[in-house]
Amino acid sequence: MKPVFSSERLDYYPWTPEDLDLLTALNMDEDVMHFFESTFDEEISKGWLDRQMKMYKDHGFCYFKTLEKGTNEFVGIIGMSLQDYPSDFNPSVDVGYRLNKKFWNKGIATEGTFAMMDFARKSTDLKKLSCVASKPNKASIHVMEKAGFIHQYDFVHPSVAADSWLQPCVYYSINL
Repeated sequence: MKPVFSSERLDYYPWTPEDLDLLTALNMDEDVMHFFESTFDEEISKGWLDRQMKMYKDHGFCYFKTLEKGTNEFVGIIGMSLQDYPSDFNPSVDVGYRLNKKFWNKGIATEGTFAMMDFARKSTDLKKLSCVASKPNKASIHVMEKAGFIHQYDFVHPSVAADSWLQPCVYYSINL
C-alpha cells in the first residue's frame, strides 16, 4: 500500500484491521500513555481503530499510522481528528501524536505536526487546526509552539477527571 502522503522521514497511512496488534502494543506502553488516565487495552484500541478508519473514509484524514521511511518501522500515531467533546472550541480538528519511545526526542512529532498542517492546506478545506494537551505535558506543548500554534487558554477537559493531575489542559490553535 502506498502512503497517503509523506514528509522528510515519515510515511502516513490509513489504518487497517490488521494494525490492531501494533496499535494495542503502543497503547499498552505505560511510558507512551503517561499523559493519559490509563493505558488502552485491545478492546479500547479496537474501538479507536474503527473510529479512525471511519474518519479516514468519511473525511480523508485521521490520526494516521506513521512509519519510518526506508525501514517501514512503526513510529506511532500522527494525524488529525475531528473532536466534538463539550468545549468552547469544538467542533474542531485536532492535530495529535503518540510515538513509540524509540522515536522520542528526534523531532518526529514536530515534523509530523508541520506535515499535518501542510496536508490540511493542500488536501482539505480546513481553515483552522487545534492542539490540546495536559498542562504538565511540556514536550507536547513545546511541539505545538515550535509549529506555530498559539496558546488560546487553559480549560478543564470533560473527558479527564476534574481532580486528575492531568488537569488543566491547554488549547492551542493555528489558522491555515
